[in-house]
Amino acid sequence: MRPIQEISADVGTAIDKYDLDALQKLKSELDELGTKEAHALARRVDGTMCHYTGHLPQAIEHFEEAQSSFEVLDDRLGAAMVANQIGNVYYE
Repeated sequence: MRPIQEISADVGTAIDKYDLDALQKLKSELDELGTKEAHALARRVDGTMCHYTGHLPQAIEHFEEAQSSFEVLDDRLGAAMVANQIGNVYYE
């Protein structure tokens, strides 16, 4: 298994490239890790995939769960990144 930092970097790249296939594979990796950090990032990935496919209410649900998880972990950067993504969904 790869470390969460490596997977997280790949998530950022996949989001930037709108690469749904890569996001799905990365989500599977995160689910296998089973850590709290992986759970938070997996919810962010779920939200991103929903956003990219036009499922906006589901995207908001996943992003809100991700944001809450990042806050519990005291990951302010993760929470801020998700807040930005929530804003992007509402902007559309």
